[in-house]
Amino acid sequence: MTPLTDLTVAEGSPARFVTALSGSPTPKISWYRDGHFVEATRDFQMSQDSASCSLVIRQTYAEDEGLYECVASTPVGQNRTSARLSVEKVKTSAVKQLSGEETEIQELDEWEVLDNKEERAPEFKVPIKGSSVAIGDNAVFECCVDGTPKPEIYWFCGNRKVRSSRFIRISRDKEVSKLEIMNVKPYDTGKYTVRAINKAGVKSSSATLTVKDIKWFHNNRRIKESKNFVIEYEPQSGLASLTIKEIF
Repeated sequence: MTPLTDLTVAEGSPARFVTALSGSPTPKISWYRDGHFVEATRDFQMSQDSASCSLVIRQTYAEDEGLYECVASTPVGQNRTSARLSVEKVKTSAVKQLSGEETEIQELDEWEVLDNKEERAPEFKVPIKGSSVAIGDNAVFECCVDGTPKPEIYWFCGNRKVRSSRFIRISRDKEVSKLEIMNVKPYDTGKYTVRAINKAGVKSSSATLTVKDIKWFHNNRRIKESKNFVIEYEPQSGLASLTIKEIF
């Protein structure tokens, strides 16, 4: 396999690691960051063919920095290659109206409250609730939170920040914040946390999303795994399969 190349990208931009493969049989590929296994998710997309494999991070953020390693395993042994991902932070700006046409641009690392109202820490009037959904269905987390100044809302799955994408919609209407996950997959299972932050404090609410087991049926009867029926799910690709070893 060819060596991976170190990458430096701007925060919020995609990153792509790719390595060429050779030999037979086709190796099983695993990815790691700082020694921890990387699972395929909506943000981390993995692909492989007979000639190469790749890891694409759709949107990169500071927490994605680290040493990424690709491990190719065959019955004969393992090959490894690694490279470092560095993420450059992009500053944002906010405009504060001073008087008339006069304005002042302030560079912000994260966010800054620009008014002098009485401060009050965030409070969840309605916390998020856990749910159990089938593969392919939609999952919704919803909460109602207030505070002064108006809290910033962040969503997390485990320790990873959740961001809007093709299958994830984050919305907010006054005090109501919502996270919608469309067409859920088994890898969407986990503990979800919504965090409300303002100058007066931080408050969190957590709940668990459970994606129901994959079930196979024949003539409306559920197929149970046995020596003749092998049910498999590959988390890195999101593919489920049923193998019938002997047909009668």
